[in-house]
Amino acid sequence: MQIFRERPPHFQFVINVAAASLTFLLNFVIRFFLSPFVVSKLGPEAYGFIGVSMDILSYTSLLTLALNSMAGRFIAIKYVAGEVEKARCYFSSVFYANVLLALVVLLFAAGCVLWLEYVVSVPKHLLWDVKLLFSLMAVANIGGFLFGTWGVATFIRNRLDLSNIRGAVGSLLNAFVLVSLFSFFPPHLWYVGLAGVVMMLYVALTNWRLMRVLTPDLVFRRRSFRLPLVKELLLAGMWNAFNKLGNIIGHGFDLLIANWYIGATAMGMLALARVVPGINISFFVMIAGIFAPNFTILYARNKTDELRGELLKSIRIMGFFAPISLAVLLVFGREFYTLWLPGMDAYQLHVLTVLGVMPSVLSMPLEALWNIFTVTNRLRVTSIYLFVENVMTFVTLLICLQFVTGSFHQLCCFMVVRLIFSLGKNLILLPMYGAYCLKYSLGTFYPMQLRSLVGFVVVFAGGSVLHRLWTPDSWWTLLSCVLGTVVWALAVNSLILLRSEDRRWLFGQIGKRLHVH
Repeated sequence: MQIFRERPPHFQFVINVAAASLTFLLNFVIRFFLSPFVVSKLGPEAYGFIGVSMDILSYTSLLTLALNSMAGRFIAIKYVAGEVEKARCYFSSVFYANVLLALVVLLFAAGCVLWLEYVVSVPKHLLWDVKLLFSLMAVANIGGFLFGTWGVATFIRNRLDLSNIRGAVGSLLNAFVLVSLFSFFPPHLWYVGLAGVVMMLYVALTNWRLMRVLTPDLVFRRRSFRLPLVKELLLAGMWNAFNKLGNIIGHGFDLLIANWYIGATAMGMLALARVVPGINISFFVMIAGIFAPNFTILYARNKTDELRGELLKSIRIMGFFAPISLAVLLVFGREFYTLWLPGMDAYQLHVLTVLGVMPSVLSMPLEALWNIFTVTNRLRVTSIYLFVENVMTFVTLLICLQFVTGSFHQLCCFMVVRLIFSLGKNLILLPMYGAYCLKYSLGTFYPMQLRSLVGFVVVFAGGSVLHRLWTPDSWWTLLSCVLGTVVWALAVNSLILLRSEDRRWLFGQIGKRLHVH
């Protein structure tokens, strides 16, 4: 088929970025309208149980991540190297091992459903609704990792634009199911779980279709199952699982701790404060993932100089876009929450958001560098560091909650503690150890990180001046202020972060697209 033809790497990268950006924009629009819609139907207290259910189910990733996190790397490297049969063995081994893991996760989920009221403080009138929500979300979670390996085809062929299109359609389907159920039936929490199951089924079927078209010779067979390969993947991915354990300790218990220490209403406030920053972070994680296939291919072909150039380009591009969303959230967040969630405390939501996104000022430009550790299969040091950091974050948070009074100040503790402990990761671990793993100079990535920080400060200053001159009080005035900040950010960052050849290339690509259309 024509849409599956091979494309030059640079052109494919542009397509991937465009598809990821459009997918993010669509998801943002969906979340933008859907979150207040769901809150209006259920209330902030019930809304918090959606997040806490997702957090509890994320604990099962400790079982699945060790196997699946490195599967794409091993399958892709063997496939690109022409060892199709070996790639097929990895693929089959992962799939059948996931079948066994699915049974384990199913037992865990069943136990949680039976004794959920002893794990989470749930109002009696919501108990069965929350249990059904958790059950449906567990089904979606199991299907997600069971059939997720089928999505490796777009990674192998560097056609992440197709996976982004699939994700966008899935999000639309999810939103359609939710709006339909809440509009025509009495409101229930479990609608969110049912919509997740529908989306999971769509993604699974689409992954299967893409796999058959992009990599028709990559099939799973029982005779291709190799236990030694499963052990190899587990050993390679155990540090990712260890890292996930640290993330769960440092982040994954937030809503549960808020539920236990502060109450269900505060848990709902914290869940709402995480929505917009979560969308923002997910966008940059998605953009960072676009670089991964090319990093993997260049590393597999031992093109270290080209890989270094691609890594620096990733920082320039990520640093070019990161200050835009961050500055907008910091400067206009209070007005946004006032308009978006009327009736909620916009000041508290804005403060929590500001504290929550501050670590991203340093981390977002370097987000693509996390791929280094997977590509080089050097995960031990980063995993140990992150685990220690998250344990210290968790312990410090619990100590702070014992001495800080007032629900809002206690919620701020979640953000402030994490902000403090993120400095070492963003200033030392990622830039320095990333360079070490590739045998580059330890200071390779610092100049670009500094330029990204300067770009953020200049963009933030411009947005703050605009806010003082014109404080928005409606969606139209807020949109006008945001657009003004975006234009300022693009102009400033094109000079601070992009090289002259980057600007020529970028404007050339835009010119070509306009000429075509």
